[in-house]
Amino acid sequence: MRYLMTLILLGGAALSAGAGGELPAAQDKPEITEISSIPWVPPFPGPRPKVVYGEDDRIDLFQETDTEKRTWAYSTCALIDTSRLTQNMDGTWTISAPGAYYRAGLPPCEGEPFGGQPTASYCTGFMVGSDLIVTAGHCYNSYDLASTRFIFGFYMVNETTPRLSFQADEVYRGIEIVSAMPTGSSDHCVVRVDRPITAPGARPFKLRREGTIPPGDYVGVIGHPSGLPLKIAFGNTYVRSSTDPGFFVANLDTYGGNSGSPVINAATGVLEGILVRGDTDFIYQSTCFISNVVPSDGGRGEDVTKATVFAASVPDVESSTGVVSLDNGYYGCGSEIMITLIDADLSGMGLAAVVVESSGGDTESVALAEDANQPGRFTGVITTTPGTAVPGSSVLEAGHGDVVAVIYTDEEDENGDPAVAEATALMDCYSPVIGGVTVSFLGTTQAQIQFTTDEPAQGILRYGSSCGNLTLQASGATTTAHSISLNGLSPNTRYYFAVEARDPAGNAGVNDNSGACFDFMTYNEQNYFTEYFNTLNLVDIQYSQATFLPVDDPNRYQACKSAVSGLPVPASGEAVFLEDDGYQEVPLPAGTTFNFYGLDYDRFFIGSNGYITFGTGDASYQALPSQHFLLPRISAMMCDLNPSLRGAVYVARLSDRYAVTFVGVPVYDGTGLYPPENSHTFQIELFFSGIIRVTWLEIAATRIIAGLSAGIGTPTVFTSVKISHFSDCGDVPHDGDCHSADINLDWRISLDELLRVIQIFHSDGYSCNASTEDGYQPGDGPRDCTPHDSDYNARDWDVSLSELLRLIQFYNAAGYRSEPGSEDGFQTLP
Repeated sequence: MRYLMTLILLGGAALSAGAGGELPAAQDKPEITEISSIPWVPPFPGPRPKVVYGEDDRIDLFQETDTEKRTWAYSTCALIDTSRLTQNMDGTWTISAPGAYYRAGLPPCEGEPFGGQPTASYCTGFMVGSDLIVTAGHCYNSYDLASTRFIFGFYMVNETTPRLSFQADEVYRGIEIVSAMPTGSSDHCVVRVDRPITAPGARPFKLRREGTIPPGDYVGVIGHPSGLPLKIAFGNTYVRSSTDPGFFVANLDTYGGNSGSPVINAATGVLEGILVRGDTDFIYQSTCFISNVVPSDGGRGEDVTKATVFAASVPDVESSTGVVSLDNGYYGCGSEIMITLIDADLSGMGLAAVVVESSGGDTESVALAEDANQPGRFTGVITTTPGTAVPGSSVLEAGHGDVVAVIYTDEEDENGDPAVAEATALMDCYSPVIGGVTVSFLGTTQAQIQFTTDEPAQGILRYGSSCGNLTLQASGATTTAHSISLNGLSPNTRYYFAVEARDPAGNAGVNDNSGACFDFMTYNEQNYFTEYFNTLNLVDIQYSQATFLPVDDPNRYQACKSAVSGLPVPASGEAVFLEDDGYQEVPLPAGTTFNFYGLDYDRFFIGSNGYITFGTGDASYQALPSQHFLLPRISAMMCDLNPSLRGAVYVARLSDRYAVTFVGVPVYDGTGLYPPENSHTFQIELFFSGIIRVTWLEIAATRIIAGLSAGIGTPTVFTSVKISHFSDCGDVPHDGDCHSADINLDWRISLDELLRVIQIFHSDGYSCNASTEDGYQPGDGPRDCTPHDSDYNARDWDVSLSELLRLIQFYNAAGYRSEPGSEDGFQTLP
């Protein structure tokens, strides 16, 4: 008896829809700014070039003299990926990898404003509550809770000096998405951060909660255009229209990185909304770029999500109904509990009181002091300690597992009635236990460390050049299954590390390999198998195919190319309906996985924008390396495709693979015209042996990304490959599928592969088995897959002697090729 070793997919796989939303055709899509991989170099001191493109209202913070506008600026933050940040041992943070002000690989033209300044942020946010930040929904999702920090104070100190280092009270991490809509007319995201915001000068914006701003009213905007240090823009900017219930249109001077910026009523100072999308930012010349300038009343205008869309998710600092909150949901024994009370009725009182109780039996009264800068807002602390309850001691006795409740008796709420406000938390006195520490990915400048904890905790990795010098740090999300990526490492260098896990109560556990530390050594060279096509690198992969073979070396894959005239798998199977900027989940059969960059996945996600992702779905539509490398991904043609408009997407299940095919799908063009030449056809095949094959036919787009991503962030040094320069897969035309016996898909039959079919020949027939190397097994069993290619004469689920002798011909030859019309569809090579 023999049994097969290749994974095969059998039976149906349900499809479940993921997030996605379609913008009205007349609107431009929102943009997330890509930060250049070209390092920023401080310019030589000298006068800044004048603006030469008409009226530009943007100024730096040091140029602003209005006190109120400066306060709004202090309350605005930058969204920066952790790969560009370093947390120092003293608790401060530094933008360690600022990028030069480049767009699409081009520098700014002479005279372009702010051309010598660095870039670091991809979007903007602003403070709306003691621990709440608002940004654009397309800028932030649950994945960003771990990978993004909100940085207050990223601005120019003077004409030539950017502020690149920040105190701990200027850096915050999201812990909860309170309300969000990722796109469309209600694009927004309200994020709760890890602690109350105490950044210098920051105050919550006052939101419009009802009605709408009328056309003609003047507004201004504050934010980080194109990822630059903070800019303030108030001038001849006003509301053009406000008929849509979700957004209004204004002629604001904004750019991609302004997404999430506060838009403020110039007369009242009220927060009117969030900048989310607008007109084309730049015009690209042959060697540089300039801003796109239109008349004040020209262009399409900039779209602003109205504050009334998300106001219900933000407590009103002027409400007469008292609201009490805690700075955490968990506390360690012996820690301090910070209490915040907001009640406009107590404005000017100076003091307020609340009662704190523990389920262990203690009750204490706590006096709260009013914030001089925010009337009606009161704060105070009480210390906890384990032990026997002593009511009235001003210390709360509470042990592990106790529930702590803070109670505020409101004499009169907004309806004039008495009310009680309450907030609770749990005491946790035990540290997380860390296990399963492994290096799951290793490259030249990147590494990924995985480990587990016995309770939800934030993972922290401390690393350095020796076990006694762990001065560098990286952190991850709060979870029990941890994965922390390191970027910016030096090639061919040994690093040592220890793992720390801190639970929400602040208890910390450490695993340093019993004092010896863990270690890894980066590789000297790395191929990222990704090509970035743009105006400087024209698309040249039409009617070609790339095959990625798993190998045990630093690159993880070996790639080759072939010319093709058609798709390997016909465009058929189960039709997949994908919304514009949406995705669909494809679970694999029970017990079946696909290994990608060393990790096993039991499902994949088909993204409408030309890719497959693993671990989670994605709706990213911009052809940017920073988006491609964000998740484990196979990009056939990553760009803003719209299969909901025209064309079709199929997922086909074969005995040895899945095939995902896009046929005739157009790129979103914003005009609604979509000419016939705007059509794209390509296919991704996932073989359960781990082989990946991507085939391109018609490709008309000029800015796309194609290739593989391990999902640990953009490499510090990323060099785009040339797929058309891959080695040839062989002299054989590979237009068709390989033979079922050719397990490693090299168009040759090896001795092991021949012996495998001889096993089937000697058995009493064969059947399907998705857990084997070739998808078959000797003997009886399910026969719901495609029959073996050696079983070609009558397809009777049995390999005869003549059929076996045919395969022996292939074994004795130099190889074989596809030959439609032959007895079995193949032909030997001479």
